[in-house]
Amino acid sequence: EKACLERTAQHGCARVEGTPTDQANTAGGITIKCQPPQPSWVRAPYDMGVPPLNPQAQCSDITRTQAPVFMTPIRKEGWLWKNGRFSGYNKRYFAFEQGHMHRSAMMRYWVQGNPHETAGARERLYKAIIVWDIKDVEDLRKTQVIEGEPRWCFKATLFYRTYTLCAETQQERDEWVSLIIDAMSRRHPENDQ
Repeated sequence: EKACLERTAQHGCARVEGTPTDQANTAGGITIKCQPPQPSWVRAPYDMGVPPLNPQAQCSDITRTQAPVFMTPIRKEGWLWKNGRFSGYNKRYFAFEQGHMHRSAMMRYWVQGNPHETAGARERLYKAIIVWDIKDVEDLRKTQVIEGEPRWCFKATLFYRTYTLCAETQQERDEWVSLIIDAMSRRHPENDQ
């Protein structure tokens, strides 16, 4: 316990796979609960006459010096128009979830609204785009007219499907493309076989 407290004063004692509750996630994200299995001997050596800390005091003591580190923060979120498989473009709310050494970045998306603002927004759980599956991404130099307005599009080619996604501005499109290219560059060579 003492070594953990000393070693992790800056970086926390554990890494959490998932997103915090305030991120785009209709399932509510991950809530970290503090439930110490036993009283802290380091902070209150009870066998030396010091009364043990109650669990709430022990948790307060821990959270003062440590914070959870979430492994999959949301790097970008916003509206994109996604080409349908059989017809037109559909406006979807996307969140780019950062990957790490052992897990690909993901482009998750919701239908029927922004999950931060619309209670009925539904995440397409099994439809997320796995960024390491993208073989090629290119910004399309011409705009596409969608809903009567010009949109800036890019194409992501996966081994099983090609997506055309369009943003409201060229800058937005460029930010999405840049995130994808960066995440693709972190792919391990053995994944390319």
